[in-house]
Amino acid sequence: MGELRNEAVDRATGPYVCQWDDDDLYDPERVETQMAAILALGADACFLARERLWWPARRKLAISCARVWEGSMVCAKDRLPRYPAERRGEDTPVAEEIVRSRRAVSVDASDLYTYVCHGNNTFDESHFAEHFEVATHVWAEPGDYAGQLLAMAARLPLEPGDIAHAETAAGAASTYGRKPQPVPEPAPAPASERPPVLVLTPLKDAAAFLPAYLDRLRTLDYPREAISLGLLEGDSRDSTPELLRQLLPGIEGEFRRVTLVHHDVGLQLAGARWEPGIQRRRRSVLAKVRNHLLARALADEEWVLWLDVDVTGYPADLVQRLLGAGKDIVVPHCATAPGGPTYDLNTFVLKSGAGALNWAQWLRDGILQPPRGFGRTYLDELRGRGLVRVDSVGGTALLVRAELHRDGLNFPSFPYRQLIETEGLAAMALDMGTACWALPDLEVVHPHHGAPQPEPALLTVTHSK
Repeated sequence: MGELRNEAVDRATGPYVCQWDDDDLYDPERVETQMAAILALGADACFLARERLWWPARRKLAISCARVWEGSMVCAKDRLPRYPAERRGEDTPVAEEIVRSRRAVSVDASDLYTYVCHGNNTFDESHFAEHFEVATHVWAEPGDYAGQLLAMAARLPLEPGDIAHAETAAGAASTYGRKPQPVPEPAPAPASERPPVLVLTPLKDAAAFLPAYLDRLRTLDYPREAISLGLLEGDSRDSTPELLRQLLPGIEGEFRRVTLVHHDVGLQLAGARWEPGIQRRRRSVLAKVRNHLLARALADEEWVLWLDVDVTGYPADLVQRLLGAGKDIVVPHCATAPGGPTYDLNTFVLKSGAGALNWAQWLRDGILQPPRGFGRTYLDELRGRGLVRVDSVGGTALLVRAELHRDGLNFPSFPYRQLIETEGLAAMALDMGTACWALPDLEVVHPHHGAPQPEPALLTVTHSK
């Protein structure tokens, strides 16, 4: 093998060599990511710190321990040592020499390389088992394994048989590509449990909605002394800034804590906000706005409730019912009307067999933008099922345990697994080991707003606590 590798290197015409074993799987962005690290840091070579481990026959997936993974090498050709004439393990001394005597960089992005145990590897299964024993995370339960495999299928050329094998093993327990099973909606959190909650709302041209938004917050039967409020206004062309200045003194006395942030990002859309051609830019900006607001407003609260300003209705026990789900990330059902169709299509469950669909046809500007229903089931089809695990979440109303945000969970402003903003957050959460959930029968109403309503007059508004 060493002699064959040397011959391949000699025939290579480019300035860099990337080891690419034909029985493993590679993310489309692997080479780009590793080359970016080399060029940015002036390195001779790049290795991945961890890899994804896949054992199809045993239906197991894992994230490896951190080490120098020889097979992930990208190296300048003129800095690459010769491979020894060994039948196997020939790349280990080469990697060791590069790390010892060249400038090498390590990138911790395990999803870029999937090391596959297929039964005909150079090393036997005991070698692979040793890697699993020291792995940093393992997915061996049928549902978890199937979910991870279907997520992989969106990026890698998996065989349909492997996906079907996983789904069959998962059965009703599968968390992806499944028909969700009925689970009773949990009871609301008891009155004795009222942890501090931070309500966060981005605002832009929101003057028509802001007074009603505050009135609805006042209808919550959650104690005001446990509710903090964070508002970020930016790029408004209406009277939102002036209205906020009028309302701020009153609301500061009503809630536990109030944070008002002004932050312009310079986004003005010429067309309808749902047009596919502007989605990446629009949602990227929204993600940055959410992250900015989070960084400015989160203090000691235990939970963060993201809530859109133009929501027109929700039950008084919204917070208790979301907390009662007992999940770290949970959304209600955002519908256009009580009992109506789903409004927020960013919350969905992948349909059975979704991993085998041609998602690439709906990839635009680096993010997936499929038509409604393509490979996805929405919450209006899941009513009566109580609590449902979902594959993505929207941000119309979204409850997140604050500790997750503190640990680094945010809203990606760039394509993350071909998703962005709230959908990207769900993908990131899963990579952090946290699933997302929904309550299809807990409804938040968000109609399709037509022509803007007339702005309220800028009058002094008072409210009693």
